[in-house]
Amino acid sequence: MPLSPLFIKPGAPLPTVEHPFLVLIDVNDKEWLDDGFLCETCKHLLDGGCTWFACFGERAGEVHDRIDDIIVERIYEGREEYEGVVTTFHHDESEQEVAEFFACSVLPKLKGALVLAQDASKWEPYL
Repeated sequence: MPLSPLFIKPGAPLPTVEHPFLVLIDVNDKEWLDDGFLCETCKHLLDGGCTWFACFGERAGEVHDRIDDIIVERIYEGREEYEGVVTTFHHDESEQEVAEFFACSVLPKLKGALVLAQDASKWEPYL
């Protein structure tokens, strides 16, 4: 049975997800450009067992780089378990291309997935 991701709006309470899990972040939502929000949310996701952050959208590279910084900060704080966390950014691909890649190549290897997007309807047809 294929993995069904949970669709959550940015800022909504984050559920407990069986780990390891993927988070697909739609950075077209303005919340992700707020460094405080991004930092707090990423730390919560890391502590919850997120092993892959995928950033989608025009400014995905910028958000991806900040997530990398947050991960490195956590490693320097002694959280060595974060050394294997993967981050990717997808700024020049469609929602369909990104979703299909993760649905076919990544999700079968994980136990959970979250899609953090204000508009889940643009992702749901592909996941």
